[in-house]
Amino acid sequence: ELTPEPPIGMASFALAPDRGSIAWTWNWELWVMALDGADPRRVNERLLPETLGERAFDPAWSPDGATILYRWTGATETDTTWYRITVASGELEEVTMPVNCWAMTLAPDGQTVACEVPHRFEAANSEVERADIAVVDLSTLEVTAITETEDAVDDRRPEFSPDGRWLAFSRWTDHAATPEDTDGIWLFEVASGHARRVARGRLSLPTWSPDGGHLAAYDDNREQIVI
Repeated sequence: ELTPEPPIGMASFALAPDRGSIAWTWNWELWVMALDGADPRRVNERLLPETLGERAFDPAWSPDGATILYRWTGATETDTTWYRITVASGELEEVTMPVNCWAMTLAPDGQTVACEVPHRFEAANSEVERADIAVVDLSTLEVTAITETEDAVDDRRPEFSPDGRWLAFSRWTDHAATPEDTDGIWLFEVASGHARRVARGRLSLPTWSPDGGHLAAYDDNREQIVI
């Protein structure tokens, strides 16, 4: 166990590109430590006075490992900002996002980010949250929708391949007629815009091997990791 004992509640974490460090978040804090848990240190500073509900989420490393992009919320979930922090110095820079980006992943060019864009709406007399996948060019702020928006499909956890050719993501639906055609891990080819399913089932959290030859994912039905 690498993080402190409870009541620490880790919100999210990310491996550095060289697989030598881990970034993780707890409340407003962004921490970095070695892969074996050595030398843990907090790299960000509090932006609001004490007890105002400040939180940090979704750390995403730059390809060179020098900076981390993360999502910040203030007293309410609608108060959201994105920051890029230099790991060595703690220097903080606000990053403009044209959409509400969660679960971010940076392409090898360092200027393109893919993310979940969550939507809440009423369905069958209850509030439902689903997400779509979008790609944002950080230099132009141009947004490209990778999946259909606000449909019956939940698209989550995009992950760029190490060479930037593919974007993997998970798809689920509770629509009775379509799970067999929808559920699984999908690959979106960045250059062509073509998407295809590479694994069927209730799978989530796709993660690339360093050589880009394999994907690991979590099988929610069998409660085990698959490759």
